[in-house]
Amino acid sequence: MAPTQGVEQTGNMLIMELAHARISGNGKLLSQYYKTSKQWADYLVNNALQSRNQTNFDGGSASSENIALKGIIGVRAMAEIARAIGQDTDAVQYGNQASSLLNSWLSQATSSDGSHLLGTSGDQKSWSLMYNLFADKMLGLGFVPPSVIDMHTRFLSNQVAANSSSAWGLPVDSTTRQDANAAWSLFASAFVSDATVRDNIIKGVYNHANSNQSVG
Repeated sequence: MAPTQGVEQTGNMLIMELAHARISGNGKLLSQYYKTSKQWADYLVNNALQSRNQTNFDGGSASSENIALKGIIGVRAMAEIARAIGQDTDAVQYGNQASSLLNSWLSQATSSDGSHLLGTSGDQKSWSLMYNLFADKMLGLGFVPPSVIDMHTRFLSNQVAANSSSAWGLPVDSTTRQDANAAWSLFASAFVSDATVRDNIIKGVYNHANSNQSVG
């Protein structure tokens, strides 16, 4: 794991652990690797909000609010992991820590005009697909307030309209207009709260796949 991907990858592991247990109905791995999971979660508690030197696997922008969100959801997933194996004290602790982190994140990640979630910390003009919101929905946590999902859904609707002529669908974030990612776009389509916005995001992915071109 690259040193700059600590938040990205530890968040991934905790989210995948919980998803595997819930889908398979087998919690053996949760017990077997609980000590390691706690170490990951403690790392995220201390580092998720400090994403200045953190990137995702493709080297995406530092100070990413999307990466910070993944780390916070990872902490919330740890609360559920602890609860699932009867570690109730840890479950309460990680649940409280996740809620505190989320409140801090919302304060720094919401644009000053309340229109959308920022892509880059402190940059009011920045935006992101914020595809890591998908993890909250996939795990059924109901962690991020519906009002936040609705706000960002409205913003993405406007971005779909602004990028309607693009052959690649929505860009990943505001740092580039030509960097689209089919998987991340589909993650975004899965968390939005409006079916029309969902379908339009999926349409962009379909158009890209159907174009028979390798660029993008």
